[in-house]
Amino acid sequence: MPNDFAHKKEKRSWGVNVAWIFLLILIAAFVFGRSFLYPAYVQGNSMAPDIQAGERLLVYPVHRPQRGDVVIVREAPRDHYYVKRVIATGGDQLRIDRGVVFVNRRAIDEPYIGAGMRSTDSFAEITVPADSCFVMSDNRWVLEDSREFGSIKYSWIEGKVWGVYWPLHSRRLM
Repeated sequence: MPNDFAHKKEKRSWGVNVAWIFLLILIAAFVFGRSFLYPAYVQGNSMAPDIQAGERLLVYPVHRPQRGDVVIVREAPRDHYYVKRVIATGGDQLRIDRGVVFVNRRAIDEPYIGAGMRSTDSFAEITVPADSCFVMSDNRWVLEDSREFGSIKYSWIEGKVWGVYWPLHSRRLM
């Protein structure tokens, strides 16, 4: 019986420690502003099932994201912000054939795409410009991504998503 109590206390202490760490990170984000970490709010389900509408994210500045990174993109002409996944970077060749994405002529593994979220569309082969990257929604039925507005310049990337901090039951690192 005493061992059960100690185990529960240890679990509770771990949870409290994690909560304190997230709280300290949030405070640092507000104190240091966009030079360290900053919050972002998700509207819409273009990144479902990985990121859901209503979740709050912690984002840190990054200038050259890597393939697979989840980033915040600022589309300058319309001043809209999007959460998207980097699929290809400058110099990569990209095409989509009936929903399967090929980068440099190899089909890429996309375990983050949920059941029923892969579209069957195709996209002619392009070479991503050196100063840009190609981003897509994880929910491929949502076309507000590079398939609609083309490759995006690295300068449009506000930052990389570090984790989800709200709601608390959904907190996780990306």
